[in-house]
Amino acid sequence: AEQLALQSEDLSEFAKANEQVIQNINNLLHYLATSKFQSRYRKLAITALEDAQNWLRRENGDKPEPPTP
Repeated sequence: AEQLALQSEDLSEFAKANEQVIQNINNLLHYLATSKFQSRYRKLAITALEDAQNWLRRENGDKPEPPTP
């Protein structure tokens, strides 16, 4: 039981770390979306960041967000 409690605590910390990364990705996505500088490569970067964010959400057990149009 004690070992399970420790594993649960580790998983909780891991999920919190993922949430922090997701928040940082959100900040970067906002910056890229509102920047006056736009390019094909920035749009590809946005797509890749959204994919990464969804993978982290899945890892945490959350439903991924739908892609932005």
